[in-house]
Amino acid sequence: MNMPTIPKRRAQRNIASWRALMTGVGALALVLAATVGTVFAANPASAAPTVATAPLTVAPAAPGVGSISAGGSFACGIKTTGQLTCWGFTTHGDTKAPSGTFTQVSASGLFSACGIKTTGQATCWGETTGGDTEPPSGTFTQVSASGRSSVCGIKITGQVACWGDTFTGDTKAPSGTFTQVSANGFDSACGVRTTGTATCWGETITGDTKAPSGTFTQLSVGDGFVCGIKTTGAVTCWGGSVRENIEPPSGTFTQVSVGARVFACGIKTTGQVACWGDTFTGDTKAPSGTFTQLSAGVNFSCCRPPR
Repeated sequence: MNMPTIPKRRAQRNIASWRALMTGVGALALVLAATVGTVFAANPASAAPTVATAPLTVAPAAPGVGSISAGGSFACGIKTTGQLTCWGFTTHGDTKAPSGTFTQVSASGLFSACGIKTTGQATCWGETTGGDTEPPSGTFTQVSASGRSSVCGIKITGQVACWGDTFTGDTKAPSGTFTQVSANGFDSACGVRTTGTATCWGETITGDTKAPSGTFTQLSVGDGFVCGIKTTGAVTCWGGSVRENIEPPSGTFTQVSVGARVFACGIKTTGQVACWGDTFTGDTKAPSGTFTQLSAGVNFSCCRPPR
């Protein structure tokens, strides 16, 4: 299979992002919610996991999002009090969560994160290179931070608003009303319309903005490919990749999350986690047990067991 050629400017930008990201990530390979109410960080260099943060709870949010969100080399979660807590490697202030109470958090950016307060206001923190930490005014129901420097969110009206770096057009949101949005890719974003159809926008080097027909309940965008859950519960993925292993497993799913290093994970209707794609860092070695929510980062994932 002949893979698409990535333009020089994008390739240089992505290489620079990966170099900056991998500095300090070290041996961190998997972050997971190993016991009810406690998040653990499992390090391959250490035999025993270490407690990473306080008890978390799944907050009401749009499909595919919730209380835990994994990013480049850090993660954030919402406590039972509604307050945010973030952990992991940080040199850009991305783990310095703001005060207040929140209903949803997205830590999918390399060095920044965003959340929605109980007032409906969107707020972002961390390093900003294109205005991605400066959200517009208004009331939001969901927000999704990208792997580069742009963010998209759904307003209470159902319309999508995007902000930050607009080099590839990923902040030029389409008109219409949506139930869910994912901007986790480096150069593209996708959303589920109120009709259930998928719409994607931004750079389409690998075909990741060419959404298939059919109706969906949730989408997740990665760097170069997208996965979505159809109304039948089956997962389908599209777009190119530096590898050819983005074919999802069979079965029915309740949630899917695509990571940045060409891998994805999903929660089956049985509650079990299944992962597929690049397994270079062990990010496709899903933990045993049952879970209610997950989030795939760059080369690690977070998942939430039942309360």
